[in-house]
Amino acid sequence: MSEKGRIGDRLVARGFLTRAVAETIAVETVLAGTRFGSVAANSKRVRDAEVLKVLSAQLGIPGVDLTQMSIPRAVLDRIPAAVAKQHGILPIGVDDHNLLVAVADVHQNLLDEFAFATGLTIRPYVALHTRLTEALAKSYAPHAQGFEGAHAQPGVLAVVSDPVPAPKLAAPIGPTDEPLDLTRAAPVPPLQSAVLPPPIVSASPVATAQATSGVGRGKVILVVDDEAEIRELVVEALKSTQADLVTASRGIEALELIKSVRPDLIILDAMLPEVHGFEICRKVKNSKRFGQTPVLMISAIYRGWRIAEDIKSLYGVDVFLEKPFRIGELRRHTEALLAHTPLKMGEAELNREAQARYEAGLKAAQAGDWDAALTSLRAAESLEPFAAKVQFQLGWVLEMRDRAFQAIYHYERAVELEPELFAATKSLALLYQAKGFRHKAVDMWERCIKTAPTNEIREQIKEHLVGIL
Repeated sequence: MSEKGRIGDRLVARGFLTRAVAETIAVETVLAGTRFGSVAANSKRVRDAEVLKVLSAQLGIPGVDLTQMSIPRAVLDRIPAAVAKQHGILPIGVDDHNLLVAVADVHQNLLDEFAFATGLTIRPYVALHTRLTEALAKSYAPHAQGFEGAHAQPGVLAVVSDPVPAPKLAAPIGPTDEPLDLTRAAPVPPLQSAVLPPPIVSASPVATAQATSGVGRGKVILVVDDEAEIRELVVEALKSTQADLVTASRGIEALELIKSVRPDLIILDAMLPEVHGFEICRKVKNSKRFGQTPVLMISAIYRGWRIAEDIKSLYGVDVFLEKPFRIGELRRHTEALLAHTPLKMGEAELNREAQARYEAGLKAAQAGDWDAALTSLRAAESLEPFAAKVQFQLGWVLEMRDRAFQAIYHYERAVELEPELFAATKSLALLYQAKGFRHKAVDMWERCIKTAPTNEIREQIKEHLVGIL
């Protein structure tokens, strides 16, 4: 069974990192635009094996240390170079009818397609993202005879954490073995297969959804995404809303379901087969019948606050979330949209205990007792991790204690949770500028222009931006 939670939290929970170091790495991850585990390992704060243990537990598959791997050319040729690089999948061994591959992410549809094309069972092993990228570049470089890690042990599968028994590597594949050719179109399993399950609807969509969710007829949520894993994740996450959950995997199917089930909320992936998510949203919002239906759009392709604002403005999207999104954030917005009470920026409700801890933290901070303030605010965060005002106050206390990079982490979380929280955006702009991150500072000052509370402040920021540029 896989472990839940962010990798930084899991490394802290296992004692591999302190909380302060994890927060510093999180900021470096944002700045570098890469992954937490890779930054942690590359900076030597943790060993590769420690990160791999956590990744293995999270994904429920074994971890493999590519620095200890020796991979023959014949094994690498099982997957063409272009395909391996495009999909981030590295063949590392063969055993009977198993093809062992290293991946940084598990995309079951892709693995199933490889299995279908090769006739082999694909056994995935998780590898550190940077190690995999380096290994792919080295393995498929011109005239490369194979791959040798920095600490290679020929014939050894360097398993770090193995919840599934690892097969022993067989002898290298002989030169007569045919390499896998995915440059030609391969047959794709039908949509009704286990790879892409049909939606939770039939001739009577709402009735079927009711039977699946076990609740009476009430609110209906339509979840549209071409990735089965994402659909299942969203459905599982939103069961607590007590809404009837209906799913679709393709654009035309989604449009038909909108007409037949009349959803109270549409959770819509931007990139869909047949009809783009933007076009679906445009049709919904321009319709007299469905124009008031809220749309929560999710996307792994379109990223950044600027494009999010453009998408909301051009297509009428009510909420835009980037993949990977946080489950708590998805639930929070879903409940608000179903209740027709859009979230007020910076005014997240806290439960009674979290509110008491939060107020204790503010009182301690006002008295200059930073340690007590930090302790109370940490307790409030553990109770309400998705409250922007708690994240903001944590950032402010850490900034007062001259822990700028930890402060940046919490300010970023606050802005992520409440994009219009001006105080957090301004704090980020000032800190990035003070630390010499000019481009990040400019980005934040531009966001400040959009969220500034008055025209006077807006004009002051514009003048400041001119000075920076």
